[in-house]
Amino acid sequence: MLGSAGVAGSGHLATGLIDSVANTSRSNLGFGFGVKLPYHLQDYCVLDMLSEGVFGQVLHCLKPTSAETVAVKVLKKEGQYSLKRELAMLHRVQQLDPEKCHVVKFIDTFVWNDNTCMVFEMLDCSLIDFCKRRKKRPNLSEIRVIAQQLLMAFEALGELGIVHTDLKPDNVMLVNCKNQPLKVKLIDFGVAHLKSEMKLGSSHQNIYYQAPEVSLGLPLTEALDMWSLGVVLVENGWTFKTPEGYYKDTLMAMGFLNLLRKLLHVDFSKRITPSEALQHEFITLEYFEENQDEYVKQARDLMGLVQRNTSRDPQNLTPEKVSQEITTTETTTLQRTMALSF
Repeated sequence: MLGSAGVAGSGHLATGLIDSVANTSRSNLGFGFGVKLPYHLQDYCVLDMLSEGVFGQVLHCLKPTSAETVAVKVLKKEGQYSLKRELAMLHRVQQLDPEKCHVVKFIDTFVWNDNTCMVFEMLDCSLIDFCKRRKKRPNLSEIRVIAQQLLMAFEALGELGIVHTDLKPDNVMLVNCKNQPLKVKLIDFGVAHLKSEMKLGSSHQNIYYQAPEVSLGLPLTEALDMWSLGVVLVENGWTFKTPEGYYKDTLMAMGFLNLLRKLLHVDFSKRITPSEALQHEFITLEYFEENQDEYVKQARDLMGLVQRNTSRDPQNLTPEKVSQEITTTETTTLQRTMALSF
């Protein structure tokens, strides 16, 4: 990710920065409309294509006047049928603090060649790509941190009456793996709905993360996002590493299991809410004594690390350092969590 220090207000330096970055992307790659990179979309210089879908693409862009890097979502004409609702959702989400509520920051929108473009803050990588990079899934302590942030996002969206309806690992983005490890944000409000406008029997959610009430034609509420969260946590938390090796079924871990059972309750009216889940023992660590062992201290440090918004961690903690110390005591800790009742 490009820094902005010393670049804003310097035209020559900004131009040089564009050329140096753009040279790394010069190729025969077009971005779906017959245009070669680099290219300019109004005030933005296109550096690279981040992803492409049926209805549009996401481009990595640079704003020369400020040297700010952003992600620009370009909708093809055939993908603009739901544009009005998406923009309405994004403008509502703008009411939230994107840092405290863990939602992507929406910056601007404009039209280019009859294609609507939406500008967002530049994030690092999706949760699924993060796991691929490390070649391992999150351990329990990392899952706790990710779950807490997503619950905070859903709690905030709930206060606005918004149901995301499309939670999946691709829509959970890490902000900055180097400087803000494990800090995540919820993205993509393209199919989000107001709770008051969700219709009985309408189709929502990716089939792999779809709540049972959707396919059964039952009333639809924000509880369907909680079901998807449960599936995402199961999908990313079925193994963890300890000094003794890989253990399957972290559901021996009773605190995690207890939360999952409440997230995946078949009856949506009894499914746990974001506010309730944020008070769950697995998230709060309340079932541990404050001075019980090093695991609790390190787990709390990891939770606090993610919540800090500074670019550098004063304690020089990293996920690898914290996780290494956490996993050395994970096995004995699991024995203690067995005391949790269902």
